[in-house]
Amino acid sequence: MNGVEPAIRPSKPVETGLIGSGQLAIWISAFAVIAACAIRYLHDPSFWLDEAFVAVSLQKPSLQVIFAPLEYGQYFPRLYLACIAAVRELFGYHTWALRLLPFLSFIIATLFWARLLARRSGFFVAAGIFARALLLGARFWLDQAIQLNLM
Repeated sequence: MNGVEPAIRPSKPVETGLIGSGQLAIWISAFAVIAACAIRYLHDPSFWLDEAFVAVSLQKPSLQVIFAPLEYGQYFPRLYLACIAAVRELFGYHTWALRLLPFLSFIIATLFWARLLARRSGFFVAAGIFARALLLGARFWLDQAIQLNLM
């Protein structure tokens, strides 16, 4: 108060730059999930029926086709469909090309999710193990990660 600093100050958290074992487990799990998804993507499975219905509209994409009612009464976000149509124009009408944008979106989302989990878990091993279980137990994510349709 009178120009004298208090003897006791609240301490600030010290960042050491080290990765805790819980955080490391989260990142290893995230990369394992991404690797599993990449393997699934590279196997290039055939379309599900609802994906095939959307893909029919992308055979000859144009603004009129993208923003008109889709064939077989399908509903799909138009901006997202336009982005997939642009990828289709670049790489051709192939299953892997139509699924490229969903696959890349899955990778980005998984990295952001892992980063959030790693930050929130800190150096607590139990929180890291729980976050790792969330990542590795997400079989549904892998099922949907490379599909053209949205859930």
